Amino acid sequence: YFSIVDYKSGYIDTHIEPMKYGLHMQLPVYLYLIHYSKIFTNPIFTGIYYQNILFNYPTYSKTLEKEINERTFLHGYSTEDTSVLERFDPTYEKSEFIKSLSYKEEKGFGTYTKTMNEDILYNLVKYTKDHIDKTTDSILEADFEINPKMYAGKNISCEFCPFKDICYTKEKDLTYLTKVEDLSFLGGEE
Repeated sequence: YFSIVDYKSGYIDTHIEPMKYGLHMQLPVYLYLIHYSKIFTNPIFTGIYYQNILFNYPTYSKTLEKEINERTFLHGYSTEDTSVLERFDPTYEKSEFIKSLSYKEEKGFGTYTKTMNEDILYNLVKYTKDHIDKTTDSILEADFEINPKMYAGKNISCEFCPFKDICYTKEKDLTYLTKVEDLSFLGGEE
């Protein structure tokens, strides 16, 4: 059984939908590495999460401990197989450490719970592999075209680049991407 937890020191964006364009692929790449690893035999997925480790502590609060707990919640996707999920989070019915995770036997998962079934997980790993293969081919062919990505009105490719002040990027180099709302490109709705 495995859960991937990646620690973040800033804003957490759990949307993996932009991976359609090769963006937000950190957690899917970890899944890919585990799936194709010779170290793990028959890995069983329980979840992929980010966890915020640096945040401003409230200066005064009657519920300080509760607020700190909530700020350290895991953010991400869990398996929809409750018998597997329970091994990682025995409190999954009203999770004490995964944000928005709730489950009721008669209703299923809560409205804001993010889950993946085995088909989505398989397609996610396959999509990641295909993207890694395509990127590897581009590198081997010395294809280093300047094409920063504009996603949802924001230039996310240049956001943290230390060379953006001296870069030769021009408006014509920008690649405008349509915002992705679901995981249907993986072969299923989410």
